[in-house]
Amino acid sequence: MRHWNGGLMVGLYRWLAGLGWAVLVAQGMAVEQLHCPTPISVAFFEFGKQYRTGEDGKAVGVDKDLIEEVSRRSGCQFESRVQSRVRIWRAMEVGSLDMTLSSAATPERERLAWFIPYIADYLNFFIRADLNELDGLAAFEANPALRVAILRGARYSKGYDDFVDRLRLKGRVEDLTTMQAGFAKFRAGRVHGFIAPGSVGKELLREGQLQHQFLPKLWDTEATIVGAIAMSKQRMTETQYQQLSTIIKAIRQDGTFRTILLRHSNESVAANSEMLLKQAGR
Repeated sequence: MRHWNGGLMVGLYRWLAGLGWAVLVAQGMAVEQLHCPTPISVAFFEFGKQYRTGEDGKAVGVDKDLIEEVSRRSGCQFESRVQSRVRIWRAMEVGSLDMTLSSAATPERERLAWFIPYIADYLNFFIRADLNELDGLAAFEANPALRVAILRGARYSKGYDDFVDRLRLKGRVEDLTTMQAGFAKFRAGRVHGFIAPGSVGKELLREGQLQHQFLPKLWDTEATIVGAIAMSKQRMTETQYQQLSTIIKAIRQDGTFRTILLRHSNESVAANSEMLLKQAGR
């Protein structure tokens, strides 16, 4: 009997040792998924469901939850900050920031950063409800009294960008640091339209209690936007970019990102995001 117990104990010890080794290996693999010898600096900006400060002063949003999931899987620590989009890209340009989220790739930005797509949406033109008879960008542009608001530094589709550039030459563009900063101007009738991803714009209007004053229009049918993590080419390595790409791919494929998105939006937004990413080959 003692001999049987001894054999059992030896087997148990071996099993526990193997289990401990497996845990250590798993932990090591988690860390190796994203090499991070020091905390990674990440900048957020106020952008509706993607990132916002709640009534209790705490940050909430898709981007916050995504970074927390990356941290959980990789073991990396992230040091977060909240800045305007313009300041974020200045920091990327001078090499004082590792990454940011909800970023659209442009040729200029691709000189500074690698991009890892994770979300997509239609770009809507939100117009004042009392101008609902207007049937497109040309009609809006033809009325010299109408002004459009955009986030400072934002780029959209070619159609929207060309439209904004033409109105800017005529002094009809209102640059905003955040969409929330434009609420008073929207209420006062000083701004008559703005461009934003559909789901983000609708949430921003609800936040400002303006949902009945503006209507979404799909005036550029080619206008979709792919949101991505932007990783600094000055501060991060291509290996780290590939490692994080693998993590984000896994988060999307195993349904975790869909769960995050549904936490802050609805089934339609999640389905559109998946469809548009597939159409873009992402």
